[in-house]
Amino acid sequence: MKIIRRKALDDIKLTSNGGFIDAELFIKLYRKNCSIKEVEVTHFPRKFGKASGGNPKLIFKTISDMAKFYFS
Repeated sequence: MKIIRRKALDDIKLTSNGGFIDAELFIKLYRKNCSIKEVEVTHFPRKFGKASGGNPKLIFKTISDMAKFYFS
């Protein structure tokens, strides 16, 4: 879960819509010198569906998004 002040998001434009989106958001907030804090949360076991993080298509898209971000 992420709780972010609206003011911090006002001029941030995210280009990723996949697995890299969280990293892109935090990198851009960090570059704006926004304060970032981590708070522990309780996670419950998945009841339905299955994790998709190991999907080769998703991995390729994430690497592609990372490269686009790095070279932009």
